[in-house]
Amino acid sequence: MKQIHFDNYKDLASDISDKYDSLKSDDEYKDVAVIAKYEESRHIVKELLCIGYDIHSILMHDVEYDGYDNEYIISLFDNEIFVKPMLRDNGYISDDSQFMYILDNCSSKVIPFCNGEVVYEVSVGECDCDECCECACNDNTECTVKSDDDVYTITVRCNLDADEAMKMIKDMENRMERMNDMFREMDNFRRLLR
Repeated sequence: MKQIHFDNYKDLASDISDKYDSLKSDDEYKDVAVIAKYEESRHIVKELLCIGYDIHSILMHDVEYDGYDNEYIISLFDNEIFVKPMLRDNGYISDDSQFMYILDNCSSKVIPFCNGEVVYEVSVGECDCDECCECACNDNTECTVKSDDDVYTITVRCNLDADEAMKMIKDMENRMERMNDMFREMDNFRRLLR
């Protein structure tokens, strides 16, 4: 299992979306899944909604509501978000998504039930670079410029080969197309309300 680190849930959701976009071009029936506890699931679902995915089904409650404090499965399939408890009365349910992200605070008991082709152990938040395997500080040369006054961030990554650069461009095109679709829908609603 490969270990990866994200600075925040927005970056994690972006990576999940990128993996899902890469699957859609190969096979429309494949999906991406995330195994997470309640608090983390809330943040991940929020960020996926911000990216533009629709809700299909969300079965998730605060621990105080029903006492369930185990893991949830968040799946992206058919451009929709599915969330359900992973632990049932007879044990954990298995999942065989193409890509699987297991957050590092989940029970190790879930691992045998995660049968994805690619499985990641994920940490989110501050990272001790000596302990994590793959965080931004270990990446190729990277320069980030931030401005509080103008509210912009620029990140430049050097030493990309042509395939990586083309993949990044394709990912950006996919995101822009999704945004354009959302704006078209908003414009259609605006016209209906005239």
